[in-house]
Amino acid sequence: MRQRIRKGMILFTFLMLPAIFYYFSPYLIIMGASEGIVSGSFIVFAVLFLSALFLGRGFCAWFCPLAGIQEACFFARNKKVSNKYNWIRYIIWIPWIAIIIYMAVAAGGFIRVDFFYQTTYGFSISDVYGLFMYLIVVLFTIILSAKGFKFRIFKLLKLQEFIPDLLLQLNILPITPNRPQIGTLSQ
Repeated sequence: MRQRIRKGMILFTFLMLPAIFYYFSPYLIIMGASEGIVSGSFIVFAVLFLSALFLGRGFCAWFCPLAGIQEACFFARNKKVSNKYNWIRYIIWIPWIAIIIYMAVAAGGFIRVDFFYQTTYGFSISDVYGLFMYLIVVLFTIILSAKGFKFRIFKLLKLQEFIPDLLLQLNILPITPNRPQIGTLSQ
């Protein structure tokens, strides 16, 4: 029962992602800091950081919108994730925090708080550009969390033979001795 409630809440936040997308944007924090503004994204990240100290991964397990994508990807690839790349987070977090501090200092400190910074009436996606950015993040998350998933889709749609020929025609994939010429599909 608890797992059903958890998955239901994750599904709800996933469906709300287009509306709350900017509140999870690390770039908006930098943008706001460069103008001396504490953005809604900054506040959300601060709350997530503080809640992680006390609740661990509670937010990620129960409320994270992108966890909905991960739950869906488990059907395609039900495999445990390796911890050997955990060090990468420091390559991302340390420069990001340093840039935020630098931008805030360059702007003369934080002057005001604007929870709805860069949103339209509190909603993230109000134009085609916002929708495009949202779709890029969703696609990127799917690709990273479901390694091998795209190849299963190609196989399912019978595209595993079409894609290499298309890449050959676009001169992206070089012709090799083992690869047939353009227009001939391998049997």
